Formats: sequence, C-alpha cells, structure tokens
Amino acid sequence: MGYAYEDLLQAVAHAEHALAVLDPLQNTRGPAFKAQVASLGGLILYAREELARADRFAVALAEKAHAQLPLSAGGHSFRGRKNPLLP
Repeated sequence: MGYAYEDLLQAVAHAEHALAVLDPLQNTRGPAFKAQVASLGGLILYAREELARADRFAVALAEKAHAQLPLSAGGHSFRGRKNPLLP
C-alpha cells in the first residue's frame, strides 16, 4: 500500500505541473480544451482527497495497533507523524 501511495503522490505532482502549464492556455483554445483542463483539475482534487483519506486511515490503523501494545513495547501515539505505511 505504501508504494501505491507514493505512486499516487507522484502522479498528483505531475498532474499539478501539467495543470499549471495548461491553465493559462484555456483562453487561447476551444471549449473542448477548457473542459479537459477543468476535468484535470477535478481529478487532482479527487486524488488529493484520496491521499488525505489514506493518511487518516494509516494513522488510525497504526494507532490502533500501538494501543494494543504494552507501554514498554512502544505503545505511543502516532498523532502528528507522517503516514506510517510509507516505505
């Protein structure tokens, strides 16, 4: 799951770069181009939401697993940490 998360992060970064290049060209192209640029923006928003959802899930899963450990075995909170599923 960590590799899929990293791949999605990289894909979103590439898509954001493409959107930054294409966005200023919207007024020089036809309506189909504008629709495609708008669709790319929507896909980026959706992907960001999925990344945020994966972050919340991973942290909650790690906290649940650590809550079951005794304190001497490292049972502490993951709040504020990055996604523990990343390799």
